[in-house]
Amino acid sequence: MNTEKAIEILEIKQEISSLCKTKGAKTFAQNIKFLTDYKKIENLLSQTSEMKQILLSVKPFPNDNYIDIREDISLLKIPDTCISQETMKFFLLSYNTIKDIIGYFDEENKKLYPQLSFLSSNIFVNEEILKEGAELIKKIKLDNKIYINVKTPF
Repeated sequence: MNTEKAIEILEIKQEISSLCKTKGAKTFAQNIKFLTDYKKIENLLSQTSEMKQILLSVKPFPNDNYIDIREDISLLKIPDTCISQETMKFFLLSYNTIKDIIGYFDEENKKLYPQLSFLSSNIFVNEEILKEGAELIKKIKLDNKIYINVKTPF
């Protein structure tokens, strides 16, 4: 008998997926695989334990405003395309949340949560993107679209 079938992994994935708030999280949950690599399992359990500690701690974790706009943003790969003002706002909110998550893992929290801190250690947030994006929203309103002329795809 297949191990995944024996432990009802499909049902587990569906249950986890039903608890997810975003489309991206649901997709992530559906892609969970059965693991046998002890080190990988140990690493993921450590990350889960750290996240549980964070969620139970006094200092709130910045998890608001994560909005999955990958589909909308992928359109910008096409030259002379645009995104809506709302999508731009969602992008800036999400980008700011990422910045806050990176900031959450300050020196004190790096020691308390080394596994999760490591995950965010190679992420760079350009503050100019936040400033310029806010300026775009203020300045450019044409048919409720923000037009960004993309000469070459990302």
